[in-house]
Amino acid sequence: MIKLTKALVIACKNDPLRTSGLLFIFYTVFNFLEKMLEELIFGERFLHAFDPIFVLSFMGWGLICVWCCYINNKALYSCPCMDRDEP
Repeated sequence: MIKLTKALVIACKNDPLRTSGLLFIFYTVFNFLEKMLEELIFGERFLHAFDPIFVLSFMGWGLICVWCCYINNKALYSCPCMDRDEP
Protein backbone atom coordinates (compact mmCIF):
# COMPACT_ATOMS: atom_id res chain seq x y z
CA MET A 1 0.00 0.00 0.00
CA ILE A 2 2.92 2.34 0.68
CA LYS A 3 4.31 1.82 -2.84
CA LEU A 4 0.88 2.57 -4.28
CA THR A 5 0.64 5.72 -2.15
CA LYS A 6 4.11 6.79 -3.26
CA ALA A 7 3.22 6.27 -6.92
CA LEU A 8 -0.04 8.17 -6.53
CA VAL A 9 1.58 11.17 -4.81
CA ILE A 10 4.40 11.33 -7.37
CA ALA A 11 1.95 11.01 -10.29
CA CYS A 12 -0.08 13.91 -8.88
CA LYS A 13 3.10 16.00 -8.45
CA ASN A 14 2.53 16.47 -4.70
CA ASP A 15 -0.73 18.31 -5.31
CA PRO A 16 -3.29 17.39 -2.64
CA LEU A 17 -6.25 18.49 -4.80
CA ARG A 18 -5.18 16.25 -7.67
CA THR A 19 -4.57 13.41 -5.24
CA SER A 20 -8.01 13.81 -3.66
CA GLY A 21 -9.65 14.03 -7.07
CA LEU A 22 -7.91 10.90 -8.29
CA LEU A 23 -8.93 9.01 -5.14
CA PHE A 24 -12.52 10.13 -5.73
CA ILE A 25 -12.29 8.69 -9.25
CA PHE A 26 -10.80 5.45 -7.85
CA TYR A 27 -13.70 5.16 -5.38
CA THR A 28 -16.27 5.83 -8.09
CA VAL A 29 -14.76 3.16 -10.35
CA PHE A 30 -14.61 0.75 -7.39
CA ASN A 31 -18.33 1.27 -6.74
CA PHE A 32 -19.14 0.82 -10.42
CA LEU A 33 -17.18 -2.45 -10.59
CA GLU A 34 -18.79 -3.66 -7.37
CA LYS A 35 -22.23 -2.94 -8.83
CA MET A 36 -21.40 -4.78 -12.04
CA LEU A 37 -20.13 -7.85 -10.17
CA GLU A 38 -23.20 -7.97 -7.93
CA GLU A 39 -25.50 -7.78 -10.95
CA LEU A 40 -23.51 -10.43 -12.82
CA ILE A 41 -23.42 -12.88 -9.91
CA PHE A 42 -26.74 -12.26 -8.15
CA GLY A 43 -28.81 -10.59 -10.86
CA GLU A 44 -29.57 -7.48 -8.77
CA ARG A 45 -27.79 -4.87 -6.72
CA PHE A 46 -28.32 -4.98 -2.99
CA LEU A 47 -27.32 -3.01 0.09
CA HIS A 48 -24.81 -4.53 2.48
CA ALA A 49 -22.97 -3.62 5.64
CA PHE A 50 -19.48 -3.36 4.11
CA ASP A 51 -20.09 -0.12 2.21
CA PRO A 52 -19.18 2.12 5.21
CA ILE A 53 -15.96 0.13 5.64
CA PHE A 54 -15.04 0.74 2.00
CA VAL A 55 -15.80 4.45 2.34
CA LEU A 56 -13.70 4.77 5.50
CA SER A 57 -10.79 2.89 3.94
CA PHE A 58 -10.74 5.21 0.92
CA MET A 59 -11.01 8.24 3.22
CA GLY A 60 -8.10 6.96 5.32
CA TRP A 61 -6.00 6.35 2.23
CA GLY A 62 -6.84 9.86 1.05
CA LEU A 63 -5.73 11.27 4.40
CA ILE A 64 -2.39 9.46 4.14
CA CYS A 65 -1.87 10.67 0.56
CA VAL A 66 -2.66 14.29 1.43
CA TRP A 67 -0.37 14.06 4.46
CA CYS A 68 2.48 12.83 2.24
CA CYS A 69 1.81 15.70 -0.18
CA TYR A 70 2.00 18.14 2.72
CA ILE A 71 5.25 16.69 4.01
CA ASN A 72 6.80 16.67 0.53
CA ASN A 73 5.82 20.28 -0.07
CA LYS A 74 7.57 21.40 3.10
CA ALA A 75 11.15 22.65 2.93
CA LEU A 76 12.55 19.37 4.26
CA TYR A 77 11.16 17.26 1.39
CA SER A 78 11.03 14.11 3.45
CA CYS A 79 8.26 11.70 4.27
CA PRO A 80 8.49 8.35 6.05
CA CYS A 81 6.49 6.68 3.31
CA MET A 82 8.41 8.14 0.34
CA ASP A 83 11.94 8.32 -1.02
CA ARG A 84 12.13 11.58 -2.92
CA ASP A 85 13.93 11.06 -6.22
CA GLU A 86 13.06 14.40 -7.82
CA PRO A 87 14.49 17.82 -6.93
